[in-house]
Amino acid sequence: MTEEQGSTKLPNAKRLKVESEVSNRYQTVDLKIWLQNSAHERLPLVDLRSNEDFEKRHLQQYSSTIVHLPFGDLLSGERSCELPPRHVEFAILVPSQVEGKEIEDFFFATVSKATSQSRKPWLVRQIIQETENIWRQAERLEIMSTVSADAQSLPLPRLWKPDQMVEHKLLPMLGERLQNSLTEDNFLVWDLGSGAGRDVCFLAEELKYIAQKVSAPVTINVVGFDNHKG
Repeated sequence: MTEEQGSTKLPNAKRLKVESEVSNRYQTVDLKIWLQNSAHERLPLVDLRSNEDFEKRHLQQYSSTIVHLPFGDLLSGERSCELPPRHVEFAILVPSQVEGKEIEDFFFATVSKATSQSRKPWLVRQIIQETENIWRQAERLEIMSTVSADAQSLPLPRLWKPDQMVEHKLLPMLGERLQNSLTEDNFLVWDLGSGAGRDVCFLAEELKYIAQKVSAPVTINVVGFDNHKG
């Protein structure tokens, strides 16, 4: 074999190996298989469909953790911080219009497009491909809902945990201040060096929940600031 021949065959062999490794990481399943484990062992599910499709119909929570994160928002980076840490296993519901290659490039990539540095892929263990059969199955299993997502109560389910200091020290202090607020006011919180932004999301959602609960007449803004490439 000449050097030139070797150079044309090795990339193909490497590509086939990578594709094989990716396919071995997950199973393509239906709702019955996803539900077969007990609630404690069942994988949390990320619904990747658009806001419009989610409003029309979606899976009910019950004892399962289901989080709606539109795939477009993940690609843009707008809500990628809401994905679980990369050591946590989970399942995804893939929209019918999204190609499998797009899913593999996003969830199973081992190199960051933003920094060109190596990274760990997410641990997607089960993939549910959206079809009409899936929704008929959901209806038979009585886990489909057409109730507006706006009716969901706060705080929404999460696939991650905030910093303990933020959860157990900062939030109670801010919550107490909110509950004691008697006049209309602007409530501004800055997180300098916010990283992926999970603590910002946590505070914004929890403070909004507290404000609604006590009918506090305040406007809440939580702002994260950091300097990184993604």
